[in-house]
Amino acid sequence: MAATQRGQRPRPSPCNSCPPPSSKRIYAPAIELREAELCEIVLNNRSPNPVEVTPIFYTINGDAVIGNPVSLQPAEIRFVPVEQLMPEALRGRHRWGGIALSYTGNVLEVWAQITFHGVGGGSVDETFNILEEAGSDTREAVWLMPKKSTAVIALGNSSSAAIRTTAQFSDGDSEDIDIPGGATKFIRRQARHRDTESVKLTTAGPAGSMRVTGFIVADDNSFTSSIRFHDTKKTVQPNLYAVNLRLKNTTARMMLKNTSDADVIARPRFFSAAGEQDNSVDLPAMTLRPQQVVDVDLSALRAAAASRTDFDSVSVQVLNSGAPGSLIGAAYSKERASQLTYDVPLRDSGKNRNGTGSYPWRIDKDYSTVVTVTNIGNQPAPFQVEIRYPGGPYSLGRRELAVGETATFDLRRMRDEQEPDRLGKTLPPDLDRGQFHWSISVTPNEPKIIGRAEVVSRSGTRNQQLFMPNVLPRLRASGPFRSECLWTFGR
Repeated sequence: MAATQRGQRPRPSPCNSCPPPSSKRIYAPAIELREAELCEIVLNNRSPNPVEVTPIFYTINGDAVIGNPVSLQPAEIRFVPVEQLMPEALRGRHRWGGIALSYTGNVLEVWAQITFHGVGGGSVDETFNILEEAGSDTREAVWLMPKKSTAVIALGNSSSAAIRTTAQFSDGDSEDIDIPGGATKFIRRQARHRDTESVKLTTAGPAGSMRVTGFIVADDNSFTSSIRFHDTKKTVQPNLYAVNLRLKNTTARMMLKNTSDADVIARPRFFSAAGEQDNSVDLPAMTLRPQQVVDVDLSALRAAAASRTDFDSVSVQVLNSGAPGSLIGAAYSKERASQLTYDVPLRDSGKNRNGTGSYPWRIDKDYSTVVTVTNIGNQPAPFQVEIRYPGGPYSLGRRELAVGETATFDLRRMRDEQEPDRLGKTLPPDLDRGQFHWSISVTPNEPKIIGRAEVVSRSGTRNQQLFMPNVLPRLRASGPFRSECLWTFGR
């Protein structure tokens, strides 16, 4: 361990097997929505070293503007209105497209997420893309489309060459969009006669150049959510997973789509925190025809939740008989009293990179942060947690998750109840933000864990410095907003 000054966290010794630091870029296709009143970014330095991050802004026409560099300390989390990263002379201007963040380091050492606040009385999140990881030419998404709502899809061209993207919607509509190098184009769709929608995006141009994000906004502020796109040609395995789907005092919805040209059989399963050690709720197997979208009947799940307190919140597993990428989905929970909508990512397990997650968290003002970690593999999965902050860390001992089991960490409760870590240390009473880091313990097997951090504020007051998105518009004086940070294992 390298030497440090007193009171500072020890810096790990260099990794001899790690690749040398090199130039890296992450990219998001949109920093401006006309429905939004504030766009905020959270910067997350997951490196043990200081890192300088340079933002590069793109107009919707593709012109690039270098922003103000930001120096991040090791494990630093910073919440910043995006406009503050722009040169002062350009603040207040509009017609912006995307943003790239450039740094020197290793893949995923710096991450970020954008939150658009004040969208439909809430907030929506936008995640970044790793530009050094080329995607395929296809993206697909399915989403809930309530009456009198609008879907907004932002298509960003991360290359310098012009591309053409074809959008094929589930109702048969099709549209060709030409996007110059560096530019962003928007598609806006009004709700039709049904409350589900899907799209397939196919791009002609440099591999992986098209990057996409999307949002749903109801006209009456009753529903706000992100649209999550899947790279079906890069999917690792066929099944879908989700964590922390709320059932208590909510209305839950789940959509599935068969993206292939053959029938697939889907088997949805729902687990309490105890996982397979407890009784799961298994829905009947359903056959989806080629390209079919299904609004899953969750009545059996709702009945179980009405009689079981351990089903206030569940993890989700959708087994799929088809090939990887042949099934995509979306899940939501909407609180019946407040209309607050929780967008619950439903996706495959991702690449088995480092078996780790590192999330920003905050509990200042009325913010809460709850982290859930779930074993989605077929064998027990040992892991450990470290909460990083100036003067830290706070380290929890090794814990093993049974198959399907979920561990939940409420950061405010852990601080306020002064829970000791494995060395007897407690979180400082005035600590209100930091980095939540989990990692899989060394094991000869290949356990699979996914994690998710959810940050929520319900006040919606104008004077708050609203966070996150994931990690995403004038704030209304009433009505809750939700922001969520999401990094799934392997991403």
